[in-house]
Amino acid sequence: MLTLGIVCQAQSQELRDAYNQVVSTLKQYKFQSEDVYDSHMEEYAKTKSITVKLQGGYFIFTFNDSFGTFSDPFFGFRHGIKTIKVPIADVKFEDGRYGDYLTISGKDGIEFSFKSQKEILREYRIRGAELSIKKLVNELKELQNVAQAEEFNGTLGGGSTSKGSSSKKNKSTKQSNKKTGNKSTSKSSKSKKVGKYVE
Repeated sequence: MLTLGIVCQAQSQELRDAYNQVVSTLKQYKFQSEDVYDSHMEEYAKTKSITVKLQGGYFIFTFNDSFGTFSDPFFGFRHGIKTIKVPIADVKFEDGRYGDYLTISGKDGIEFSFKSQKEILREYRIRGAELSIKKLVNELKELQNVAQAEEFNGTLGGGSTSKGSSSKKNKSTKQSNKKTGNKSTSKSSKSKKVGKYVE
C-alpha cells in the first residue's frame, strides 16, 4: 500500500512534460472564459489568465477575469477569480460545434466556485480561435491520459515557493556576509595588532 501511494504521488517526466505543454499553451495563446465571452463586452472585459493544476485526483482550472469599469456587482458579471474542479477520471474535453470553444464537462457535472460560493454546473467553456482550441483540447486529453495511466493522485502545478526560497537565500546570504565580514574584520584587527607588535 505504501509503495502504491508513493507511485501515485510521483511525477514522471512524461506527466510533467504533458502538464507543462498545457501551461505553455494557456499562456501563449489568446483564450477567453465563458463569462467574458457571454458578456459581449470585449472592449471592456478580458480574461487575464487561465491556469490549471492537478490535485488529489482532480483537474482544477482557475480563471481571472476583469470587467473593467463594469466590475460593479450591479452589472451582474463574475469579476475576479473563479475555479472549476472536476475529477480526472470523469472529465471530458470536447471541441465546440464550430471549433471556436472547448467544453469542460464531467459525469456528475463540474464544481464551480466564485467568492466562496459553489455551484454544480453541467459544463463550462473556454473560447478561442479554432486551431488554438484544437491544440488545447488535444493537449488536455494527453495530460488526462497520462495522469490516468499513472494513477496520479498528487499535486502538479499551482503552488509557487519562489518567494519563500528567495527570502531564505537572501537571509542565508546576509548571514554568510555577516560571518565573512566578521572574519575579515577580526583578521584585519589581528594584522593591525601584529603590525604594532613588530614596530
